[in-house]
Amino acid sequence: AFIPARTLSRINDTAYRLMASFWIKPFINELTAEMLRQAHPMRMQRYLISDLNPAFYPVGIWASFLRENGNRPTVSEDNIFLRMERLSSELIVDNLQIYRTMRDSFWETAFQFMYQMPWSELFQEPSTQDEARSQDEQLEELRRQDAMYWGNQMEKGDLPEAVIRMLLAVGMADWELGRKDYELMLRLIEENKAFKDIGHDSITEIFYRQARILQTDRNQAIVSLPRLLPTKSKRNKALSILKEVTSSAGREAYPSEALILERIRSVLEK
Repeated sequence: AFIPARTLSRINDTAYRLMASFWIKPFINELTAEMLRQAHPMRMQRYLISDLNPAFYPVGIWASFLRENGNRPTVSEDNIFLRMERLSSELIVDNLQIYRTMRDSFWETAFQFMYQMPWSELFQEPSTQDEARSQDEQLEELRRQDAMYWGNQMEKGDLPEAVIRMLLAVGMADWELGRKDYELMLRLIEENKAFKDIGHDSITEIFYRQARILQTDRNQAIVSLPRLLPTKSKRNKALSILKEVTSSAGREAYPSEALILERIRSVLEK
């Protein structure tokens, strides 16, 4: 699919250079470039909820007044409005993840429909078909070797590797770990007394290796945890650290995360 896409891209680029480029270039200067930058949809979204929007000017006044003079007592954990706020936040996150998955699936299907149909063979370079097939075979072999390497690393390690693997398994329950979530995990681990003797670089390396192991085979990575924690005392300590770190995250576990937590407990409590 990528070779027809590349060929069509080259055709479009050549057509643009021959027939449109000399008409557009005179209108491209620093002024028009800056106008396009400022009119970017992402910037416009933020302009609407910033001080540049006169409708939001009172918000700044109210916020300053409440910050200086308002009485803002802390509510209890069972407060109905606090629970509604957290539930609404979780629903928004879940719906955004569903939207992201559906959007990515749609564009992947559209790409395959466009460039894997029989007509796309017209744009297939004959001399590159065998080359593309060879590259695919080489890539598949590299993937197989990579999976074999990380599969062999699953039963190697001790308490730090096991705890970080468990934490990453929970954080990657939906197969995606944002930068902020990673930085929060890293900070919570470094602040935990069980890791005080391990340097930042070593912890970062453990995070990387355990993430690659989970990407290779998450189920097997969880099943092999008892190999890293051969004694009951180590397993209890690992579960205790996991509970302590996850409870410090400041929110309840999402359903997908709770399932992974329960899976880890069942494996280690056998």
